[in-house]
Amino acid sequence: MEAALKASGASVQHGGNYDDWDLEVRDGVFGAVRARMATEEHGAGKQLARISCRPTFSTGVVVLVLVLLSISAGAALDRAWLASATIAGAALIFSLRIFQDCATATAAAVRALKELGYGETQ
Repeated sequence: MEAALKASGASVQHGGNYDDWDLEVRDGVFGAVRARMATEEHGAGKQLARISCRPTFSTGVVVLVLVLLSISAGAALDRAWLASATIAGAALIFSLRIFQDCATATAAAVRALKELGYGETQ
């Protein structure tokens, strides 16, 4: 899976000995997806591979979005509508970028798994 991800140009990192994830696929600085993998032997040369992917976010950017939203709420309480809307718009842009980075990393992981022949029913 790592080789297929690197061949597609994705940034891949290994989890450490005590991490609960095996591979991290990162598309940008705002978000990534972490994959956990397990293999079960079923005899007669058959195996079942279980792969779970979940998004993870950059803590600094999430804190920045929360700070921007609280500043926007303060501006709205002071009836500074233009300032409130502008700051909320900036928070929305950062939030959308987090979503985009996580979605692109997830798509790269799914594409690599499909290239390797994995499917939902296999």
